[in-house]
Amino acid sequence: MTVVTDEKGRKLTLHDLGDPLLTLDVLEAAGRDARGNPVTHLVTNQGWMGMATVACHVEDIDGVPEPRPSNVVQIRALIGKLGREGMKAVAAAINAEIGDSVGLDTAKN
Repeated sequence: MTVVTDEKGRKLTLHDLGDPLLTLDVLEAAGRDARGNPVTHLVTNQGWMGMATVACHVEDIDGVPEPRPSNVVQIRALIGKLGREGMKAVAAAINAEIGDSVGLDTAKN
């Protein structure tokens, strides 16, 4: 378990940073809208997928569990909750652990 602190002072607990199943879960969630309909154009967008992958690594914020998103709307909501500060802290932790293997540099900026 990895815990990072963002610039707002929030403690973000992250899922296993090297878990390949997380990537599959993100691909599945990014490929569905809120009704479960396919939205494949986002899955092929490297920048969007990089940001979704960063957000989906968050297990909890300040001890409050964050359910893993299961569709595009939930991914967007989590990214909004994390904001720039949270996304930057999580991306830095992921890059430190596994490098930029999934285009996470996009999410750091």
